[in-house]
Amino acid sequence: MTKIAIIDDEIQILQSIQRYLGRRKQFDITIFDNPTHARKSLLNAEYDLIMMPQINGIDMLKELRKEDQPR
Repeated sequence: MTKIAIIDDEIQILQSIQRYLGRRKQFDITIFDNPTHARKSLLNAEYDLIMMPQINGIDMLKELRKEDQPR
């Protein structure tokens, strides 16, 4: 099963994408409308695909690396 994380601040858009992709049984879709919750999940789970219209991948990786630093 392909795990997909979708991050957007518009819940209606998230739900529409989730319904559309959810028709295919091979996708396990998780939606996030809060970037803080998304970061926590991305640090603790593995996804095959991450869709983020509001932030680019480099900026998200920088944020994840900040969170993953030893304390």
